[in-house]
Amino acid sequence: MYNALYEKWFGVYEVKKVGLRDMLKYIIPVVALLLTWVGYLFYQRQKERQQAHEAVTASRDLLMTIIETAPIRVFWKDRNLRYLGCNAVFARDAGMTRPDELIGKDDYQMGWATQAELYRADDRAVMASGTAKLAYDEPQTTPDGRTIWLRTSKVPLRNQHDEIIGVLGVYEDITERKKAEEAVRDAAQYTRSLIEASMDPLVMLNADGKITDVNSATEQVTGLARQALIGGDLSIALTDPVKGRVGLQQVFTQGAVKDYQLAIRHVSGRVTDVLFNGSLYRDGNGTVLGMLAAARDITARNKAETEVRFLNKKMESLLNSMAEGAYGVDADGVCTFVNRSFLRLLGYASADEVIGRHIHELIHHTHADGSPYPASQCRANAAYQSNRSMHELDEVFWRKDGTAIPVELWSQPIAVDGVVTGAIATFFDITVRKQAEYQIHQLAFYDTLTQLPNRRLLNDRLGQTMLASQRNGLYGAVMMLDLDNFKSLNDTHGHLVGDLLLIEVARRLTLCVREMDTVARFGGDEFVVMLAGLSKIESDSVSLCKGIAETICTTLAATYVLDVTRDGAPNTQVEHHCTASVGVAVFVGEETSQEEVLQQADAAMYLAKDAGRNTFRFYGVEDPV
Repeated sequence: MYNALYEKWFGVYEVKKVGLRDMLKYIIPVVALLLTWVGYLFYQRQKERQQAHEAVTASRDLLMTIIETAPIRVFWKDRNLRYLGCNAVFARDAGMTRPDELIGKDDYQMGWATQAELYRADDRAVMASGTAKLAYDEPQTTPDGRTIWLRTSKVPLRNQHDEIIGVLGVYEDITERKKAEEAVRDAAQYTRSLIEASMDPLVMLNADGKITDVNSATEQVTGLARQALIGGDLSIALTDPVKGRVGLQQVFTQGAVKDYQLAIRHVSGRVTDVLFNGSLYRDGNGTVLGMLAAARDITARNKAETEVRFLNKKMESLLNSMAEGAYGVDADGVCTFVNRSFLRLLGYASADEVIGRHIHELIHHTHADGSPYPASQCRANAAYQSNRSMHELDEVFWRKDGTAIPVELWSQPIAVDGVVTGAIATFFDITVRKQAEYQIHQLAFYDTLTQLPNRRLLNDRLGQTMLASQRNGLYGAVMMLDLDNFKSLNDTHGHLVGDLLLIEVARRLTLCVREMDTVARFGGDEFVVMLAGLSKIESDSVSLCKGIAETICTTLAATYVLDVTRDGAPNTQVEHHCTASVGVAVFVGEETSQEEVLQQADAAMYLAKDAGRNTFRFYGVEDPV
């Protein structure tokens, strides 16, 4: 049917073979149209991408400009809590010059590594909860080691799919603000603490003169509770309200009032006399905010002053009744007081000659031998300067007339809260005691007739010489002397003449030896000479001893002319010839004991006597003569 209709209208249908040309004739326009359309789409897509890129770049630049110009610090991290970026001010806080130096680092690599775990815990909490943590305070350690305070906010960082990919944080440095806030709190607390800590009644009033605060001391002195006083007038607690208002007015007109006498009445009727002191306090612009008023109880002060006057009078009476001298000095060593015994002992007519002068320069200016004695070397001065007491058994003070006296001195520092403000010292003259001590010493260690060392002192010096010989290797020697014909002098002329001879023998012996040697009287007509520090060679030491022994024998053999004075009889002269037998024992170190050395010298002396007297012999040394 279809073919019949086609042939009716269009003729017989001819089937033709389609060629390449026919195909191209139809395909090329279609392809060209398709390519044109695709090219247009590609152009549009590139244009849109360029515009989108430019928009993103502009948005990013705008965002970075905002971030860089913002005064707050901005940073962002990835999910591993490594820094992805920050603004310049944050980089400077981290001790870096550019933000890109921070990328890839974590908080453990920052100057605030000690707070790293704290920061990271906050970061993880924000990312885990997906909730921002806003405006909280935290500490931070700066690269230079300081601790500052930050006010921080953190929010989750999300991508376009609303997935959390990190954390974004901002903070501002609130260190100065925190210091200011703390200073304000501290000032308020300090003011309150200061008011409450005072033992005196303290009252704060506003610019209208109304009470804003009081301390416990005010409650005690008035008998009124703090809340009952606040908001009221100060004059309600005064016995003379009019005088009180006048005092308050003076504070507001003059800025302050000092030692204004008032009286406070307790609710029980008890009255306390006080000294009122008040001053204004202002704000930073100088506007008067109110007044701080203090009331000091002068009843206790007057009582204390009376007690002090009594104690001072009592102390003055006590000091002036003492037989010991007493003086006081300030921290610089300047004399502040003296008692009567001080003036008497040191020869001053009045205290005016002493007070105000430096005590060391006054009584301690030189040593007993007259050599300089600066204050820096003064033991008493050093003791109280270092807050120590001192007891000096043997000190020297100088009197006004220039004479020196030996004293025993006590010094006690005066310290207030550990700070030395001066010292008090007492002393007494020990001249008589020194003389007695000297006499006792002489009796104990010296022969009363010849004033030579006795056996006790000789033993002491011999022991010291032997110890020194052990250290230095130098020989020493002991010479035992016995006068050959002393007994005949005693029998003929008596013991008085014999004593004169012994005194002269002692004098001659002393001239025969060195100053470092010792001449001692052993008893009767026996003498001992000890020689120290001779030589390290025994033969040389023996030679030195030989020379001294020869000198002794020659000196003692010279004629003695003794002047004899007897009561009730004319003075006479007695001539006498007396020689000595000398025994010498040489020693080194402590190889031989003291007793053995003396025994050896004694044995050698008897050898000298056996040899005809008026000679010397050595112990253990053959033919030294």
